[in-house]
Amino acid sequence: MSAEPQKPNDRTIILVIGLILLGMIVITFVTDPRLFQSILDVFVKPANGAADSNPARIFTDRNNYYQMDVPEGWIYLSGNGDHYYFDQFKSPDGNALIENVVYDEGAPLEGAQLGQTALRLLNQIYGSGPNGTIQLTDDSPQQDGSERLSWNLSSGSRSGVSFIEVRNNKTLLLLTAEWSNNYKSQYMDILDRSVSSYRNP
Repeated sequence: MSAEPQKPNDRTIILVIGLILLGMIVITFVTDPRLFQSILDVFVKPANGAADSNPARIFTDRNNYYQMDVPEGWIYLSGNGDHYYFDQFKSPDGNALIENVVYDEGAPLEGAQLGQTALRLLNQIYGSGPNGTIQLTDDSPQQDGSERLSWNLSSGSRSGVSFIEVRNNKTLLLLTAEWSNNYKSQYMDILDRSVSSYRNP
């Protein structure tokens, strides 16, 4: 027979450590619930973690045509020309953007003329240059009265979705989310949240 004391097995050690940790958590919860919550925040990720990691700020159109939540830290660019102005928010790496164009020639826009004007703007803005021309993949009316256009560029490098809306029978609002196809999975949730937040001020 051996006179040496038996060494505790691994299960016993794990059980003892677990009981000690449980005791510490209970004591922390009783003495300082705020500290307990901060510990939980470290180890438990919220279901909307992606939204928390991409904070947004509210942007309001200069003429109060619309308001939307845009990603914090994205590069803002605005400009204007004959009959139009735009507000653009681009990701720091340039692989995604959100843009709204307000176009108004002063004449009513309806029927085929509306569709032709929107398609012409899409090609002028997104289809020019080395990326090729706009190729529509879907055209769907929305419940709010707008029209949703899904499209790809003929080069295959980028895609987008645009929403057409008319105000006062003559002012065309063209909201677009565009992305590099290689980065679609990285930006699609962010773009969806911004587009879904589009609203009247």
